[in-house]
Amino acid sequence: MKIGIIGGGTWGLALSNVLSDNNNDVLVYMRDDKKKNIFNTSHRIEKLNVDFNDNITASSNIEDFSNFNYLVYAVPTQSIRKSLEENIKYFKKDVNIICVSKGIELGTGKRISEIFAEHIDIDRFSILTGPTHAEEVSVRIPSAIVSSSTNPLLMEKVQDLFINEYFRVYTNSDIISCELAAATKNILALAIGICEGLGYGDNTKAAVMTRGMHEIVRLGEFLGGKKETFYGLTGMGDLIVTATSKHSRNKRAGILLGKGIKREEVGNKIGMIVEGIPTTKACYDLAKKYKLDLPITSELYSILYEGKSVKSALENLMSRERKEELI
Repeated sequence: MKIGIIGGGTWGLALSNVLSDNNNDVLVYMRDDKKKNIFNTSHRIEKLNVDFNDNITASSNIEDFSNFNYLVYAVPTQSIRKSLEENIKYFKKDVNIICVSKGIELGTGKRISEIFAEHIDIDRFSILTGPTHAEEVSVRIPSAIVSSSTNPLLMEKVQDLFINEYFRVYTNSDIISCELAAATKNILALAIGICEGLGYGDNTKAAVMTRGMHEIVRLGEFLGGKKETFYGLTGMGDLIVTATSKHSRNKRAGILLGKGIKREEVGNKIGMIVEGIPTTKACYDLAKKYKLDLPITSELYSILYEGKSVKSALENLMSRERKEELI
């Protein structure tokens, strides 16, 4: 089968190797002609020290993706709407889209599936999400991930497309929780990075991780998700890898924030989009709209967007009114 990938970043390219290893020819959309030419000549990119298979090629012409039955969408969350508005006319009417982005749209508070539902039949949409860093998947380190969709047949087809001896794919029909867990764990990774940047130890980070999971489950259940999903691969699994790994851009961004670097500078220093930053604002807006108590999210928002000091934010969290743990 021939499969297209929209987005030539590290994650899209890591998945191109998985699909290629499963005997699929892969075409990757790269807007930058220079980057495209380098990739087609060397089958390498600067940010991943890996050789890509020969049956993976790149194109900067979106019209080359007009006849694919399956497209993997690996575009940053805040750019998805614009990308669809510009490019949906070039895709097949019955194309199946597998989105691998994580986040919540600023302004609307919409999950990624809700954005796609404005442009395609939702039964032709699925997501692939879980604790999987591109740096490890691209070199075939054993990993596990989740395929989710409102369409059981598509969910299982995506499982079949990607699963192999080093890339295990589970299915989960609870797409609401899968999307929210994937997005909100980036907020907690930022918070844990801040703790590390401040020089705090494992006690603090464990508290933030655990209490943070409690509040994102509260958000997820309110929006129609299932609690159990948050303790699986897309929730707790992805939180563990994002909050502890050297590969995590959200954790690295949090460390910089903890050291006093301002939000406006953090993205430039990381050199990649830090999805946790806009997701914090999107979740803060949802909490405010629905009057939900999300203390870690609220304090992180105040650091990022209101100039509050990180130490003051932590003091606020530690001095909140005493309560029973599971309420």
